[in-house]
Amino acid sequence: MFGAHGLYVDGLFVAIVAGDDLYLKVDAEGSARFAAAGGRAFGYERQGRRLELGFWTPPAEALESAAAMQPWLQLALRAAVAARGRR
Repeated sequence: MFGAHGLYVDGLFVAIVAGDDLYLKVDAEGSARFAAAGGRAFGYERQGRRLELGFWTPPAEALESAAAMQPWLQLALRAAVAARGRR
C-alpha cells in the first residue's frame, strides 16, 4: 500500500503508519481539529500532483500517553464508521 502500512480495528481502516509517523483517519470535523492541534496530513505525489487521503498525525503528546491519545482515536474510529456507512 504505497509504501505504508494500514491499521484496522474490527475491519475498519483507522490509521496509516508511514516511516516513523502515525496518521489517523479523519472526516471534515476531525481534519479541522487535527490541523488546529498542529497535525500534518498524509499525502503523496502522483503524476505531479499532491494527493491527500484523509489521514492526519495526532499531536506529539498523544504519542506519549494513552489518555492523551484516546480522543484522537475516537475521532478516527468515528470517521472510519462514517466512511463505511457511505459505501
